[in-house]
Amino acid sequence: MPVLDGFSVLEYFRQNNLFSRIPVAIITGDTSKETMDRLQGYPIVDVLTKPFNENNIRRVISRMEGFQTV
Repeated sequence: MPVLDGFSVLEYFRQNNLFSRIPVAIITGDTSKETMDRLQGYPIVDVLTKPFNENNIRRVISRMEGFQTV
């Protein structure tokens, strides 16, 4: 993203209490331990790593369907 990176968006969600209302799944090509560890600090539904396939997408959709707002 030209102005913000994904972690900036996640911080915005955290600061504005949006995780409880909007399910968030991450799509990334960065599978480094540092990035994966950092993502664990957020209440995201799932992480979809590139390249992904239909089964991966179905898994994420299934988890999002079970998301409940508070």
